[in-house]
Order: sequence, then structure tokens, then C-alpha cells
Amino acid sequence: MIGRPMAAGLAAALLLGAVFSQRSPEPTVADPGAAAEVEAATHRDRDAAADALRTLEAALEAALVEGRDGAALTVQAAEQPGPHLTVAGQRMGAAEPLAAAAREALARLAGDLSIRGAQSAPSLDLGVGALSSIGAQLGGSAPAADAFWSMHRSTQAALDDIGAALAALEAGKPVTALQAMDGADEALSLVRAWRGNLDTLPIWMDTTVQLANSIRALAEAVRDRDLAAARAAEAAYRAAAAQAHRADLALAIAVAEGGGSVSSVPLAAAADALRSVDAALAEVNEVEVAASILA
Repeated sequence: MIGRPMAAGLAAALLLGAVFSQRSPEPTVADPGAAAEVEAATHRDRDAAADALRTLEAALEAALVEGRDGAALTVQAAEQPGPHLTVAGQRMGAAEPLAAAAREALARLAGDLSIRGAQSAPSLDLGVGALSSIGAQLGGSAPAADAFWSMHRSTQAALDDIGAALAALEAGKPVTALQAMDGADEALSLVRAWRGNLDTLPIWMDTTVQLANSIRALAEAVRDRDLAAARAAEAAYRAAAAQAHRADLALAIAVAEGGGSVSSVPLAAAADALRSVDAALAEVNEVEVAASILA
């Protein structure tokens, strides 16, 4: 009597096992309704992730525009670069919450894809706090950029004053020439006061100082009608002028190298961050959703 119920129970268990073994182990396949819900969630979360990444992308692009403007102005004699780098840093730092929102959206999408059996999911290769750090570096480069910009403007001012002094001498106005040389000397003192260290800047400085000294001596000799002093000053001027082209090249190299290095590191980091966002967005756009859900 006992053996018969046991045999019947064993047969029922084997029958149920055979039935359930025919069902898919994947819940979304076993249950079409659940599959549709997962597809709908994937569609919704994919679009949300793409929107979050595009918002972050736009913020980083705006920060980079300001940063690159600041970098360009560092080596120009137009407007100050510092304000642009400051704004770039502020915008980069303000994008940190947008990056957090993008990570959350990507995490939801990753969950959907995991349920669907996907082995991988789109991700954002951008650490927490990275944008805040880059923003601080960009903003921190503003004072150095302004200092370099001021030094560069002073080199141009010195050359302009030297040109004005020569023009005054040719016009027979030694006093006016000396006044122009006062301006050149002041500009050169500002270049000397710059605390940076560039290998080629001293080459320009030495030649320009020699030019300035010889022009001042010539202007004083003409004013005093001292022919011998004038001839000596003219010879000194010609010797310095022979090095002018080399000095110009040295200054161009100094400006290019020095100005470019002021903000290059944080700008490169910002560009890398934008590339990470673009890469994540490309991965999100490749996520496939059933056509019936998109209809």
C-alpha cells in the first residue's frame, strides 16, 4: 500500500519535470508579456541614457570652447585669456551632476540589458569627481595665462616704443625719441619681472636691451650734438640690429611654447572627458530594441 502512492508521486514529479524542462530558462522568452515589458523598459532607458549623455556632451563642448578661446588668447595681444579659462573651469565643474545623471541612466539601461541576457552594456569611462577636478585645473590656470599674456603684451609694447624712437630720430626729434625709450624701458622691466622660465626668451631680451641701449645713447648724442658718441651709438645699434631676426624667432618660439603650456594639461583632460562621453553615446545608440516596441 505504501509503495503504490510513492510510485504515483514519483510518476507525477517526473511528468512535471518533463513539462517544465520544455520551458525556456530565459524569463522574457518564457513569458511574452514580460518580454514586452523588458523591451519597453530598454527602449525607455536607452533613450533616457542617450538624452543624459547628449546633455553632458553639450556642457563639456561649451566648456571646451571657452577653454580653447582662453588658450588662443594667451598667445595673442587681444583680450585677456583668464576670464575665458575661469568660465571654462566653472562650466566643467558644473557638469559633474550631469555626469552623475548619465551614470544613473546607464546603470538602469545595464539592468535592462542584463535581464535580456546581454553580456555587456554601455558605460561611461569618467570617474566620479573627474570633471570637478578638471574644472579646478582650468580655473587655476587663469592667473598664469593672464601673467603670460601681460608679459607678451609688454614685449610688443617695447618693440613699438623702439620703433617710435627710431622714427623720432629720423625726424630729428631726439627728445621725443628719449621719451619713447622711457616707455620701452618700462615695458622691458615688466618682461623681466615675469616669473616664468623659457629657454629662448633671454635671447630676445638680450638683443632688445642692446637695441634699446644703443638707441637711447644715439638719441642723447644727437640731443647733445656729440658726433663721436653718435657714431659709437650707431655702430652699437647696427651690431644689435644684425641679431634682430634671430631675436624675433626666439620670441616666437617662447610665446608658442610658453603660452601653449599654461592650460594644455587641463584642456587635454577636458577633451579626453568629451571623447569618453561620445564613446558612451555611440554604444547607447547601438543598443537594439524590438521593432514592435518602437512602433
